[in-house]
Amino acid sequence: MRPIGRAWLVLLAAGSVLAAGCQRRPEAAPPTPTSVTVTPGPDAVQAVTVSAAGQYRFVPDTVTVSVGRVRLTFRNTGSTPHNLTFRTLVAGGRPVATATLRGGGEEPLDFAVSTPGQYRFVCTIHEALGQTGVLNVRP
Repeated sequence: MRPIGRAWLVLLAAGSVLAAGCQRRPEAAPPTPTSVTVTPGPDAVQAVTVSAAGQYRFVPDTVTVSVGRVRLTFRNTGSTPHNLTFRTLVAGGRPVATATLRGGGEEPLDFAVSTPGQYRFVCTIHEALGQTGVLNVRP
């Protein structure tokens, strides 16, 4: 092969590699929202576990309970620190919230709800990334 032919071959190969690297890859679909409806146990407490892991989401992200006592256990199954904070739900004069938990951490929240409605909860660290959920309270 002549020297000029080799140069074109090298240039063509380099261009192909660059073009392949510039192809747009499909983005992963956001996780499907999850929901759960909780019923009271024998002690009349509505118990549910909400987890935080990868992709900055709560699982489940929608929890439905009835007016009454609730035990929400927050579990961090990932490696990034997370917390769970209700913006408008107060118990004992303080917002219902967990501490910031490291991976593997778990904290129960015991509270009562007396007013039906929707109560939003967030991870205050990752709220801007969409880590939010809703507690629906039925009469």
